[in-house]
Amino acid sequence: MLLLPNWILIIPILTFLIVIHELGHFLTAKYFGVKVDEFGIGYPPKIIGFKYRGTLYSINAIPIGGFVKLSDDPNEKKPNDFSQQKIYKRIIILSSGAIINLLFPIILFSTMFLFPHNQIYGAVTIVEVSPNSPADSSGLKTGDIIVSVNQKKLLNHTHLVQSTNNNLGKTITLNVRKSSNLSGIKSSPETSTIEQIKLIPRENPPKRIVVQDVVDPLKEISLIKAQKINANINLGDRIQEGPIGITIGLSNPKQIKTNDPPQKAFSKGFQQFKNIFSMSILGWKNSTSEANFTGPIGIAQATGQIASFGITPLLNFVGFLSISLGILNLLPIPSLDGGRLLFVIIELLRKGKKLSSQKENLIHILGFLGLISLILVLSYLDIARIISGEKIF
Repeated sequence: MLLLPNWILIIPILTFLIVIHELGHFLTAKYFGVKVDEFGIGYPPKIIGFKYRGTLYSINAIPIGGFVKLSDDPNEKKPNDFSQQKIYKRIIILSSGAIINLLFPIILFSTMFLFPHNQIYGAVTIVEVSPNSPADSSGLKTGDIIVSVNQKKLLNHTHLVQSTNNNLGKTITLNVRKSSNLSGIKSSPETSTIEQIKLIPRENPPKRIVVQDVVDPLKEISLIKAQKINANINLGDRIQEGPIGITIGLSNPKQIKTNDPPQKAFSKGFQQFKNIFSMSILGWKNSTSEANFTGPIGIAQATGQIASFGITPLLNFVGFLSISLGILNLLPIPSLDGGRLLFVIIELLRKGKKLSSQKENLIHILGFLGLISLILVLSYLDIARIISGEKIF
C-alpha cells in the first residue's frame, strides 16, 4: 500500500479554499446578471468540461486552485460584461471571494465545537515576565498562576489571549494565585494567596532585538528565550512582546472530550475566528524579518507537520489559511482582488471616470510579476530553512 506524505494535503486544501473563493465571485456575478464564460477547478489544460446556460464548467489538469472567467470583451462592450456593471456591483463581485474565505472559518470552527472534540484544561502559569511591561509594573512574577480575567475563570491559555486581545488599551482585572515565597515549595491553594491585579494591555507593545548576550533587558532578548517563542528567530531579528508582557505555559494540563450546543458552538466558533483574524492582522502589521514569512513550500511542510498532530489542529490550520487568503486578497496589490477593487474605488472618486484599460492592465501585469518574484524568493528561503534543519512554523 502506497503511503503519501502528509505535506501533500496542502494540494486539496488550497484547491478547496481557492475554489470556494472563486465560487463567491461566480455566485455574485450570476446574481447580478454578468455573463460567466467559464468556472474551472484546477488550471488548464482542460481534462473534461460541459456547458450549461452559457457557462463552461471544467476540470483541469493542474490540480491546484481554480478560476472564474467573467465576460469582458474590450473591443465589444455588452450590457452583461463585468466592466459595464454599476460600481457597487463590481465592488461586491470583486470582494465576494475574500468574504467567502472569511466566512468559511466561522462555519468550520462552529462545526468543530458542535461535534465531540478534545478540550485542553490547565492552570495558566507565567513562565517569564518582560521588564518594564504592564505585567512587570503590576507585580506579576514567574510562577504566578492567572486564575481569572475580569471575573471570568480561565480554563486554558487561549482564554487569556482572547481576553487581552479584546481589551487592548482598557483596564482588565486579573485574579492571580501568587507563587509561594517558601523555597522548594510549589505554588498551590494551600501555599499561595489570591491577589487582584489591574493592568492595561498595550495596543503597541515594544520590540526587543535578539542578541546572544543581553546587556539591556529593556531593549534586548536572548536568542534562547526568543526561539522558545518563535523557532525561526535569528540573531538581529526583532521580536514583539505581548500586550501585557508575559510568556505563559499550562500547568497540569488535562484533555477532556466535550461538545457544545449549537448556539454556544457558534459563539465559540465566531470567537475563535475573531482571535485568529486579529492575530493575523497583528502578525502582518508587526512582521519585521523573513522569519515571519513563508512561501508555498513552507506552507506545505507546515501542513504535513500539523497533520501529524491530528484532525483538529489540521482543521484549525485550514481555518487560518482561509482567513489569510481572505485578508491577502483584500490588500490593494495589483493583480489581486484588492488591487482591482482599488481601481474601481479610484473610478468612484473620479465620479465614474475610469483609468485607461491599457494602464490598468500594465499595472496588474507588473503586480503579478512582483508576486511571482516574491513567491520564488520565499520558496528559496523555505528550502534553505529545511536544509538547515529549521522549523518553518
